[in-house]
Amino acid sequence: RFLSEDSRVKFIKKKIHSLIELKDKADVVINCTGLASRDLVGDQTLRPARGQVLRVHAPWIKSMYAFDTEDGFGYVIPQ
Repeated sequence: RFLSEDSRVKFIKKKIHSLIELKDKADVVINCTGLASRDLVGDQTLRPARGQVLRVHAPWIKSMYAFDTEDGFGYVIPQ
């Protein structure tokens, strides 16, 4: 159901060594690597964690944001 004939989603399967390789290649990158993200971002301190996702209508958000504070980590990803 996700994809239809008029879909503008393009799936590309490609081996990469760093997320920076995709910087200018796409408007949106969905990273589903799980703990392999440690290798992609060069941070071996990453550990698995449980989290929550909240979906909201916010069309003014055009970019992905991530933040890491003393209170925790969070991110905002536009639809």
